[in-house]
Amino acid sequence: MFPGLVLLMIFVLCFRSMAPLLIVSILTYNVETQMDKSFVNTLE
Repeated sequence: MFPGLVLLMIFVLCFRSMAPLLIVSILTYNVETQMDKSFVNTLE
């Protein structure tokens, strides 16, 4: 096997394991910013 192919497979495996974490972190960040906005609105 070529070193490049091995690196590509490792990258794909890492991406497949990291993608859900990335999506979840983006979703939680969006939810938190929405909650912060509504919280600030209630304070005003």
